[in-house]
Amino acid sequence: MFSSLSFALFVLIGAISCTDVYITSPYDVITWNIGKQETVTWNILPGGPVIDAFNVELMDGDESSANVVQKIASWLPITATSATWVVPNTIAPGRHYFIRVSSPNLAL
Repeated sequence: MFSSLSFALFVLIGAISCTDVYITSPYDVITWNIGKQETVTWNILPGGPVIDAFNVELMDGDESSANVVQKIASWLPITATSATWVVPNTIAPGRHYFIRVSSPNLAL
């Protein structure tokens, strides 16, 4: 039996270095099961700073004191619009997680 990881997702538009990225899936409050493959998708709008890669991270906390819990993907090309991962059993079930898509070469 799988443990589940429930959390509300919100986009940190003001805190993401590349302000023209927004997460399209998962959206709103969802449940991910530990050990299952999950996908994060996003759209890219013209504008914002010039970057050459994306990081996708599972975060915990609120906007002002968020911590990286798990890297989902690192240094994805800017043409990427999704990242797939298997939710590891090292993540505690909880309700305060969110996804951040950011540039690895711009300060947050």
